[in-house]
Amino acid sequence: MPSPLPHSADIRSEIDRYLKDAATLLSASTAILKTSGPFRAIYKSTLATDAVLAKLTSTEQPKLSVCRSILRRVPLLIAFGQVSTGRIELRRFIEVAYWCVYFTDHPVEWAHFCTTPETGYVKSTDEPIAFCAHRNLAFYADYAKERFRAERSGLAATAAEELYVDYAALSATVHPGRAATTKVVKPVKEDIDSAALESFGTTKRRICSSSCIMLGALLRPRFDRLPPMHRAWFDWLVGEKRRTVRQGPFGL
Repeated sequence: MPSPLPHSADIRSEIDRYLKDAATLLSASTAILKTSGPFRAIYKSTLATDAVLAKLTSTEQPKLSVCRSILRRVPLLIAFGQVSTGRIELRRFIEVAYWCVYFTDHPVEWAHFCTTPETGYVKSTDEPIAFCAHRNLAFYADYAKERFRAERSGLAATAAEELYVDYAALSATVHPGRAATTKVVKPVKEDIDSAALESFGTTKRRICSSSCIMLGALLRPRFDRLPPMHRAWFDWLVGEKRRTVRQGPFGL
């Protein structure tokens, strides 16, 4: 009896059509985005953040290269019309930034985390190292807020606070509950109209700005030695906050 499943040759043909359709969708997106101001802003904030983090990296754990690799994916995802996936990546970026603050100060917990990075929350305090190495993000965010409370300009503590606000907002948008309750079957490619791109870009730049301020405070010696070009990228990224950065003890 012949199999009811399609033959491998039919599957190959289906794959070929699928990839051709994907290429057509991407071509249409890129044609629009080439002249899109909001997409340019999304790309530029990635470029700026990558430049700053590249010069901040030192002895931190996890390495800032993780943050950089996550952020580099975002413009490509937007180009593919995957805005919701871009939000997920921004959420991951924030998580790693907070981990960087906490685990740089806690090498024993970091070593434990590296042995079982896939472990969920450890609830028992009978294993204090494991307990502190595997918490929910609020724990690491609270640590960052307290860690920078003594930083006299107040910028780093504020940045840590603002990052968590954005994290909570992103968590709400990426939670599958919204997708599960919708009655509309969404297309594989999301709309990338200017309003949606501008909203996403505003959130992304705010997250990048807060992260660079917080990580700059953590890695202060490297921050104070930013080369002129990277300093200029930082100034552009944080906008008006650069004046406070320059005036206070936390500065260039």
